[in-house]
Amino acid sequence: MGEDNRHPLAGRRGPDIAALPKEGSVTHLDIVVEADRLVKLAEADAIPLRLLGGIAVSLRCGTIMGRPEFAREFKDIDLAAPRRSAKALGDLLTREGYTANRQFNALQGGSRLLFHDGPRQRQIDVFLGQFSMCHTLELEPRFTLPGPALSPSDLLLLKLQIIQLNRKDVTDTLALLLQYEPHLPDEPDGLSLEYLAKLCAADWGWYTTLHDNLSAIAVEGKWILPPSDAERVRLRVKVLLDAIESAPKSLGWRIRDRVGRRKAWYNLPEEVQR
Repeated sequence: MGEDNRHPLAGRRGPDIAALPKEGSVTHLDIVVEADRLVKLAEADAIPLRLLGGIAVSLRCGTIMGRPEFAREFKDIDLAAPRRSAKALGDLLTREGYTANRQFNALQGGSRLLFHDGPRQRQIDVFLGQFSMCHTLELEPRFTLPGPALSPSDLLLLKLQIIQLNRKDVTDTLALLLQYEPHLPDEPDGLSLEYLAKLCAADWGWYTTLHDNLSAIAVEGKWILPPSDAERVRLRVKVLLDAIESAPKSLGWRIRDRVGRRKAWYNLPEEVQR
């Protein structure tokens, strides 16, 4: 279970949530408060909207993200919503002052949408139904879990699916591993061994990338964290690795394992241009 159950914005310096702008006014100066505001507006319109990426990790990990080793700035807002909500969400974002990237949305609108806040030079990236980058994670079943962010398990997967981790990916992953202890059931406020192991047991590509990245994260923690925190991360990584190793593998997994690393098991997506 999570180790910090306070309101997700508790402990952050910045504007009071009670002072949020009313619907239809300009976007909020504080990008984290603005992201939380959009999720609440969507909820009022019965749109299951969830945050992902760095802002989501910040909301899920409470005061840990306020430590110097985790300090970072957020430039854009990453969101996920069911495919069926695409039009309603687009209407909401337009009403709130965001401008649709019409060319991108016309080409990719079945799976992804882009919107811009010109005055604040921010981009909103909306993933519809699934997240697809180096690997694909189906999100439709996950929108019933409480927000405003995706579950810690999903956030961890979205960080660890990246083939080439950068500093922000590493520190976000370390924050999640410090904040949440792995446990067996698939509960909304924890790292679910059941959920992660099931995914890896069915997909050799997911298994391989998660195994590689978790092993790397345990090493990176020694360089970034105090010794006690690095040891906590190492132990939690071991629990995760043991779970994905011991889970019975599917026939498709075993067939793909025969090919191994001779064939690429991931995609390298192009960066979305503004």
